[in-house]
Amino acid sequence: NRLTGQREASLDALQRAAKLLPELQQSPEEYDRRRKQLRNEAVAVLAKTDITIDREKDPDRTGVVTEYDYDYHRYAFSRPHGMEIRRTTDDHLMLTIPRHEVPAKFLLFSSDGRYLAAIHWHNSFEKRYLQVWDCEKNSSVLNIESAASKFCFSDVSGSDDIARLAIMEDSVVRVYDLSDVSTPASQDFGFPLDDIQFTDGNARIAAVGSTQRAIVFWTLESDTLDPLPTTNNWASLDWCAKTNQLAAGAHNGTIEVFDIEQGVSRFKLIGHEDSVHKISISPDGEVLASNSWDSTTRIWDVQSQLEFRRLEHHRILSGFSRDGQN
Repeated sequence: NRLTGQREASLDALQRAAKLLPELQQSPEEYDRRRKQLRNEAVAVLAKTDITIDREKDPDRTGVVTEYDYDYHRYAFSRPHGMEIRRTTDDHLMLTIPRHEVPAKFLLFSSDGRYLAAIHWHNSFEKRYLQVWDCEKNSSVLNIESAASKFCFSDVSGSDDIARLAIMEDSVVRVYDLSDVSTPASQDFGFPLDDIQFTDGNARIAAVGSTQRAIVFWTLESDTLDPLPTTNNWASLDWCAKTNQLAAGAHNGTIEVFDIEQGVSRFKLIGHEDSVHKISISPDGEVLASNSWDSTTRIWDVQSQLEFRRLEHHRILSGFSRDGQN
């Protein structure tokens, strides 16, 4: 069927068809035409992306908070004695970050892999802490008490890009320039936030909340807020730089992809039965992955707008690698 993620199944069907072909009553010309047709279909299928399990982590690390960098070369995870960064291929220990008094619950690498951000909290502690670690210099950039519940890094794929970290504190978003964290920019959106995301080449931050049927954009340079009215209340966001499209996961399970330059909805993906709390688009904009409280992770082909892989039971979605292969 040439769908993304079904390459192996399609090739298997074509192979079985090729074995049946000689049994059909047909002229030599018809046989040759059909054989070439099957060959051409096989070539077309080989060009499609497939989804397979590359590796699974050791069961003794179940329950720890794990996050991969954007090249999938390293992963970080929280341990009782601190945080560790290890090489993905062989689990070689690359860096140990000293133990914080409160365990880390959320981790995130910057897009260039230089910085690792962590939110430290525990149900038995009233306070939360935000920590940003410079993995190149092996030193702390930021370590403050904060009510942060989510965060996101700006894209630093360009050589002149400055890494910035946006953190979400109830209705307020603060943006730290990691070259000088002393004076963060801040904006009160006026409603409790569920997720935030840099968009438009880091020029704006999109924000959503369960009480709003809108996506609200904060333009950083002019310090203005611009709402994009929608028909749903949103729980999660992700932005694709290549296509300049913003994907949003709703509390009712709907996924919608918006052209934010035109301010219009492109399409909807229907299937989840509960809130979509995490969403991720591949760098080329062709594949979308979603996590829901219905205990499924679903992977979608953007072009056909069809679900092609579903993982049952609750799993935590990290995101796509920079090259889109993981």
